Amino acid sequence: ITVGERVTKVGAYSFSMFPEGNTITVTLPSTLITIGNYAFMGTHGLHAIVIPDNVNYIGEAAFSDCLYLDT
Repeated sequence: ITVGERVTKVGAYSFSMFPEGNTITVTLPSTLITIGNYAFMGTHGLHAIVIPDNVNYIGEAAFSDCLYLDT
């Protein structure tokens, strides 16, 4: 999943409950400021994510139930 370079917000539930089965790679842009509530909740294939330095808000339970998220 690649979030476009002009995007400033990943909204609530945007990638939540993504289907299981494969490892998911997420690339977030340097322009990102906000990760909404439950944005990646239950995305079991998500193992790692790099949050850009500009992000100043991570919503409630944004990464809850990401069972294999290491970093």
